[in-house]
Amino acid sequence: MVVSPIEYAPKGLVCFDFDSVLTPIEIIDELAKIAGVENQVCEITCKAMNGELDYKSSLLKRVQLIKGLHVNVLKQLGERIPITPGAKETIEYLQRNKILPVIISGGFFEVIIEANRRIGAPLILANKLNAVNGVLTGEVSGLCLTPESKGELLAYLVYLFNIPMSKTAAVCDGANDVSLLRKVALPLGFKPKDPIKSHIRYWSGNDLREILGYLVSENFI
Repeated sequence: MVVSPIEYAPKGLVCFDFDSVLTPIEIIDELAKIAGVENQVCEITCKAMNGELDYKSSLLKRVQLIKGLHVNVLKQLGERIPITPGAKETIEYLQRNKILPVIISGGFFEVIIEANRRIGAPLILANKLNAVNGVLTGEVSGLCLTPESKGELLAYLVYLFNIPMSKTAAVCDGANDVSLLRKVALPLGFKPKDPIKSHIRYWSGNDLREILGYLVSENFI
């Protein structure tokens, strides 16, 4: 899903997870608070991010729990969720240097696209929530973006934009990102969970601009 025109030929690609990376929160947990099912969803989220549950089935279980919310809630949440310090500046810096920043997330497009107005990533690939008459049905619309598909999407993007694999990086935090981290040339983390630290070369946890130093030191930029 292209959000804004890509007006340059990318010489590199950096994939960003959204939840807990570009924003410090987990979207599904925030929606669960609104729906009054916070405890049930939070328990499933924690187990999924630590690799204790199959991600796809856990995602569908959580989405079912927020059935009945109005789609306006998604837009409003995207408008108010906090953005990680340095996120906008990092995205802008990459684009100035003709590095394509892409959001690849198992979160929800309807929320991310609103939050992204304050970040500026030109491309978002994420799950969409099914709705009928403006009300969530408890299902994911179309294809369900799973941990395995994150790695597959990277391969497609590299082919689409003719980018060498040596110029690919990812900034992630959880177990559902491992397929992506294994494929990129430079796997990076932002406040990564312990189970994935062995898959990451460098990580930071304060300001997202810290990753730019790693990209420069590795001659990525």
